[in-house]
Amino acid sequence: MPRRLRAALVVAGLWAIGWSLAGFLFGLVYWFRLPAYEMRRFTFISWILHSMLPYAIGGAICGLGFAILLGRAERERTVGELSIARTALWGAMAAFLSMTLVCMVMQVTNGYSLRPFWIAETAGICAVVGAISAGGSLATARRGRVAAAVEPERIAAGSV
Repeated sequence: MPRRLRAALVVAGLWAIGWSLAGFLFGLVYWFRLPAYEMRRFTFISWILHSMLPYAIGGAICGLGFAILLGRAERERTVGELSIARTALWGAMAAFLSMTLVCMVMQVTNGYSLRPFWIAETAGICAVVGAISAGGSLATARRGRVAAAVEPERIAAGSV
């Protein structure tokens, strides 16, 4: 598998995990706020999974969009040269555009009648979460590069 494709899939997977955790928290909050008649339709586990799955799918789609956009826009830069603010901006743009595209595709293919305000609100929330995810992705990548650079020295010194 080509290196860039593998990297894009890893970013998509990491975003899916992070976003599904956010879905878990939202699902937990809504479970305890639902009226009793609504809770009878779901078990607790099915409600949590029902909450996590859409966030995981959205995170994977937005993460893949971020990886593609960042790979194209910042092709000449290394992880150390990227700024967190600029990467967060790319993450917000990728998430906003990806989720807007997903909403439009849902509207066209499934015949959903989504209101423009709802699409903008959903894409805006995804943009904020995308910015946070992008900053976290960059921080994780930098931490991995530092650990990879330090480990050979520690092994050579015999401290491991």
